[in-house]
Amino acid sequence: MKKLIVFSTALALIFASCNTSKSPSTSTAKNVDQASVPVTSNTSAEESDLGGTWELVSTISEPTPFKDLYPSVKPTIAFDARPKQVSGTTSCNTYTGSYSLDGKTISFGNGFALTKMACPGNGESVFIDRIRKVNKFFIKDQTTLMLLQDDVALLEFKKILGPKSY
Repeated sequence: MKKLIVFSTALALIFASCNTSKSPSTSTAKNVDQASVPVTSNTSAEESDLGGTWELVSTISEPTPFKDLYPSVKPTIAFDARPKQVSGTTSCNTYTGSYSLDGKTISFGNGFALTKMACPGNGESVFIDRIRKVNKFFIKDQTTLMLLQDDVALLEFKKILGPKSY
């Protein structure tokens, strides 16, 4: 119970400290034409494709260079379909939470439980801010995951590990 309170408090503090946002440059924003995105048509196949661990390869439209945000460790996100759990690293701290899918729509429950190590730079805050805004996703060729806010891509991941087998 103490851990849950500590994680919830840490998460609330991080979200509160991430309240400042930079508006993305319209010249580099990636709008996604959903009709051209090769996503499987039913939820179970989409969820099957989503399962596994993904490593961040791009923070789209972020003015700070990716290599400066994450000089040594890149953030990850792992989806476990059976318990509808998501977990990963922010490049510094680890997080866990729940998710739900409805077609191409994704939501991440009521936030994440997050460890509370002090992190250099602002890579973690960029990652957390972007994840909070995500409401759609698509998967291309089962190897590239794009997380979007409406039709604007925010985060791009590459699959590094397949789903758990039960």
